Amino acid sequence: MKNEILRKLCKFSQLQWQRSKQVKIIYLLYRWLAAILFLAVLSCSLLDIGRSESEHYENHYAKWWIYLTHWGLLACTLQAWLAAWIVTQGMMVDRDDFEIQRQAKTSRLHRLYWVLYTIATVYSFIITICYWTIVHNP
Repeated sequence: MKNEILRKLCKFSQLQWQRSKQVKIIYLLYRWLAAILFLAVLSCSLLDIGRSESEHYENHYAKWWIYLTHWGLLACTLQAWLAAWIVTQGMMVDRDDFEIQRQAKTSRLHRLYWVLYTIATVYSFIITICYWTIVHNP
């Protein structure tokens, strides 16, 4: 039973095409790079970086929460950071760090990641379809 649970949890920290059971370092680097990139984009959006002074408006921070694109970006950022942590945890389990291994077995992060992954993916498609069909005016 425990081996079955560990095998299922390992699927969250491995590439779907890999044959070995260990976490690949390139996959770990990819996950952390994606998480850092999402956080950088979210920070630029929150801090209003990249907007010229003529386009700047006073209540930007109060209105940030009303846009669906910002909610989608927030969901994608949370999902990316959770994915990076889960892959890191998987690598620690592979290297027999027993404290992390015990936490990984009983962790609810995998369920939370699964929910966030589903929300972020669906949000991204909905936002893209709505933008290109309703908002975009060539």
